[in-house]
Amino acid sequence: MKANNKFKFVLLGLLALLLMAAPLTAQDDVTLTFWFEGDAPATVELFQQVADEFAAERPGVAVEITSYGFDDFLRVMPLALDGGEGPDVAYVPWGLQALGRYALAGHAVELTELAGENGWLDRYAMSDIRLTNGLTPDQIYGIPFENVTIGVFYNKEIFADLGLELPGSLEDFEAIMQAVLDAGITPVSVGGRDSWPLAHVWLQLVHTAMPIEVITGIEENDPAYRLDTPEFLAATEKTLEWAQAGYLDPNMLSTGFVDANNLFINGDVAMNIGGTWVMNDFADLPEFEVGFFPTPQLDPDLPWHAGGKNPYNNLMINSTTERMDLAIAFVDYLLGEAAQTAFWDAGHITAYQFDEMPPPSTPLLADVAAANSYTGFGYNIGVTCSALNLATWRTLQELVGGDISPEELTATNQQVYEEDCLSGE
Repeated sequence: MKANNKFKFVLLGLLALLLMAAPLTAQDDVTLTFWFEGDAPATVELFQQVADEFAAERPGVAVEITSYGFDDFLRVMPLALDGGEGPDVAYVPWGLQALGRYALAGHAVELTELAGENGWLDRYAMSDIRLTNGLTPDQIYGIPFENVTIGVFYNKEIFADLGLELPGSLEDFEAIMQAVLDAGITPVSVGGRDSWPLAHVWLQLVHTAMPIEVITGIEENDPAYRLDTPEFLAATEKTLEWAQAGYLDPNMLSTGFVDANNLFINGDVAMNIGGTWVMNDFADLPEFEVGFFPTPQLDPDLPWHAGGKNPYNNLMINSTTERMDLAIAFVDYLLGEAAQTAFWDAGHITAYQFDEMPPPSTPLLADVAAANSYTGFGYNIGVTCSALNLATWRTLQELVGGDISPEELTATNQQVYEEDCLSGE
């Protein structure tokens, strides 16, 4: 009996140890939360793949990813941060509408020292970092690891069937759109219901209608520059002209960003004017080959700058995270060569400075890389002044809807610029 009692005592002791160990194991399991702006399915899958690879190297760690469309992100993220919540790490737009706002409110960790300690400044061009941290040039709150380009994605099969060649001028481009329309095909899909995709069309024309110094001055909120000039008016008039001619999807105001992309992917339209953040979708999902060229210039005598061609979203760390070390490690992993190679191979224009640039993984990526070789950086109008950004989106919807004239659009933008941007609000 004594032996049995001793055996029972040992069993009870082991059971107690197991029960005590169970909650300790649960406490060791950590979930890092990551939010990012972007809802292209292939991009969501890519971020999940990279996050899973990061977690696989760290037993007990998981990364929970949440993606948002642009408008939803700008609405949800500040509410979460202002409430003391939000993700541990986020991939956010730059400018006062997002990164600048979060930094000024104390929600973003200053990364200046961390960037130096972890070698991030050796992997990425300081020109990119300064551009996206323009509010605080001596302080870094976000690291952009990807560049983007906005231009014209086109269906090579439709172009071949109609005997179309790539345009050498804006007149050539308009002739292409007319030929496509005459063939009974919608030339360009536009997700105008979400407002900002319509701005892509206008941005290309704006950037090729005036010197880049003008747009740079506006992004720096310089009162020496205006948005109601003849050049801005010409770009706005051309946008309306294309809409009225039927070159842009006549249903654009009821078509969202994802739906417009699907129209192109399904072969229902010939072209899509958009950004390279959807390039992996366009490379993989259509049953035809997709090509890319920059939007031809409204003023061909100017140096060629593409609107929206700039460093993309920034990685930031939430100042309230309780997993700071893990958050820093995750950012470091995303900024590393393995992750950046995965992004490049998937069709993203990585800003990582490789010792030797990998070859393009698809013909589409090769087309974009070629376009980038002869076009300069541009902007998304209003990045540093969210009021101007929102006004531009709204007035462009009203313009193609027939509610305002080009003159009224430029006058409204100038008024918002004076009242909201130059005032520092």
